[in-house]
Amino acid sequence: MIALLSAYRANLLTVQNIKQNIIAGIIVGIISLPLSMAFAIASGVHPASGIYTAIIAGFLVGVFGGTQVQISGPTGAFVIILANITAQHGFAGLCYATFLAGILLILMSLFNLGSIVKYMPYPVVVGFTTGVGLLIFVNQWPSFLGLPVQFACNAHFFYKIKMIFLSLTKIHFATAFCGYLSLFIYFISQKYIAKIPATLTSLVIVTTTLFISKNTSVATIGSTFGNISQSFPTFHMIDFHSVSLFSIITPACTIALLCAIESLLSATVADAITNTKHNSNQELFGQGLANIVAPFFGGFASTGAIVRTVTNIRSGGNCSIAAMSHSLFLMLTIFFCAPLATHIPLCALAAILLVIAFNMADLDQFMQITYHAPWDDVIVLLFTCFLTIMVDLIFAVTFGALLSMLFFTLRMYQTSKLQEKSFIFATLWKESITQVSKTCENNTIHFKIKGPFFFGAADKLEQAFAITEDDPACIVFNFAQVPFIDMTGLTIFQKIVQQFYRRGVKIYIESANERIMKKIKKMNIDQFIQP
Repeated sequence: MIALLSAYRANLLTVQNIKQNIIAGIIVGIISLPLSMAFAIASGVHPASGIYTAIIAGFLVGVFGGTQVQISGPTGAFVIILANITAQHGFAGLCYATFLAGILLILMSLFNLGSIVKYMPYPVVVGFTTGVGLLIFVNQWPSFLGLPVQFACNAHFFYKIKMIFLSLTKIHFATAFCGYLSLFIYFISQKYIAKIPATLTSLVIVTTTLFISKNTSVATIGSTFGNISQSFPTFHMIDFHSVSLFSIITPACTIALLCAIESLLSATVADAITNTKHNSNQELFGQGLANIVAPFFGGFASTGAIVRTVTNIRSGGNCSIAAMSHSLFLMLTIFFCAPLATHIPLCALAAILLVIAFNMADLDQFMQITYHAPWDDVIVLLFTCFLTIMVDLIFAVTFGALLSMLFFTLRMYQTSKLQEKSFIFATLWKESITQVSKTCENNTIHFKIKGPFFFGAADKLEQAFAITEDDPACIVFNFAQVPFIDMTGLTIFQKIVQQFYRRGVKIYIESANERIMKKIKKMNIDQFIQP
């Protein structure tokens, strides 16, 4: 009961706050219901398994995780790898792999590897998520348009695109109409009915329309997968003998690594919004426990869900009560409303996945890195994205991380050469500080950064910038001893500067070399800095 104990110590278990978190949990549960079914179908399993996963993972991570606001369940990042596992080894193999992944996550937690995983370079994360988003986007078009196309689990990315284009003459128009109607309603409701989740609005209207029309030619959850049981998840043993340990260990490692990356990324996003600090190793423990338990109740791999976590925070959730309420809501929904879910058309769920895939493939961020980041970060981004699409998810992440390390070594080598020549730009520090201090009436904080501003040092630097007392009038960042800055460092510095700027703090940069200033200007950070 780690999270509950932390909530108690933080005085968050008041009656009013508990009510607030229950409401937040219900809101997240409404969003989680269609997403869980959609991700389950995309993973090649029964939609009920997605709901069971969300129930168990949401509750256990909420109780034993390393952050108060994390909402866990099936996510889009897993879809491709899970679909491949299901196609090769069946649902029993998927449960086995999930169980092993949970054990690996527990071991990562015990060996304090959480602090290492969260240092994953930013271009690797963006390249990976963009690649996964593109894969999901392509995979959903047959269901969205009702095309008679079935892909093998190892089908080539461009082969899938080719087959989709060749099958466009065989579009099932009723299915396509429902799919496009789902998208239209989704975007309209998102814009004009913001208080109601767009996914729910879209599913309800399209499902009702299809039911009234009595069109039985459009594939639904019921026609494809049968009924969804109205009973709660029940315990059953995993079949450990159906698949050999040797064949399942690699997929299990992939699930564990992806879970660690996405859950800690989600926790980091939550920290940025709530101004809190998560426990990385405790978070891995909670995620590991959820993945160990879920397969015994008909679930599969889960991780921290960024969208659901952010929704929870914005809905007023600030402790684990929200995650627990989210799970309870899903259980009650199954018990009372399961028969209604059988009428949901698969094309409507595919439409939701298309939106999620497009959002995952954050093209704006992808292009920003491509145009503004240092050349080595661009190479890491492109290679990671390419390998994610063309080869394998785990290989892409591993290669991207190793390539980042290689470029880092190269940077360090170049830096040592520069240091031998000494920096001629580190002058007039005392004089300029005096001038700035006069302007700010001596209410000035000075940050003198030493060494490379790169992904490995980002966490410590971010902690150093945290101001617990009242904001100063001015902040001076001295870059005299910063030889270079990479994309992760630029992203963190941009966030810090923007936060101070919004709070009315004047920002100054001192003694930055020409290369660093050029990168800062490319990122448009200079607009928040005093001349």
